[in-house]
Amino acid sequence: MNRESNSKTSLFLMELIISILFFSITGAVCVRLFVSAHITAQNSVNLSHAVMWAQNLSEAYIGCDGDLDRMADLYPDTAVLVSEESSRSGSLLLFLDADWQLISHPTDNTSGTADSASYEIVLNAAQKNAASLFSGAGSDAQAVKAAVTILDIRKTDTLTTEVPRGSQNMIYSIDIDHYTGDVN
Repeated sequence: MNRESNSKTSLFLMELIISILFFSITGAVCVRLFVSAHITAQNSVNLSHAVMWAQNLSEAYIGCDGDLDRMADLYPDTAVLVSEESSRSGSLLLFLDADWQLISHPTDNTSGTADSASYEIVLNAAQKNAASLFSGAGSDAQAVKAAVTILDIRKTDTLTTEVPRGSQNMIYSIDIDHYTGDVN
């Protein structure tokens, strides 16, 4: 009888260990699902904000007729003009905090601004012959080819003025082709 009691006790302990193992694995899977859902939700929020900023800036850029100086005037305390070759070629940088609000800075020195920034908006523009972008455009016509790119710079210490396609920290990018008219 003592032997039978030991056998029942060890069987009970074995069942208990298997139950604890099952619940531990189930708990780990549930925690992983919650973490995954949180990351997906955060990425979705970031993508929504990035799309809104990119769309607004591209519409403002077209409204400014492809002129980077006029774009910089729309954001006087926050925009940084870089490599300004002409008013239609170069880059415009804007920095955003973790809440997607513009960060203002007193000078064109972006290092202090970038330290407190979470996101960077890069608007790259280049003046082109319109015939290379639009079919039927005259050979004297001009256009600008631009791109608005939103970058997550929280895990990097370098600023970007030229964004390669497929960059790891790119959240969203939109291309803009704008006809600026005939050269007089």
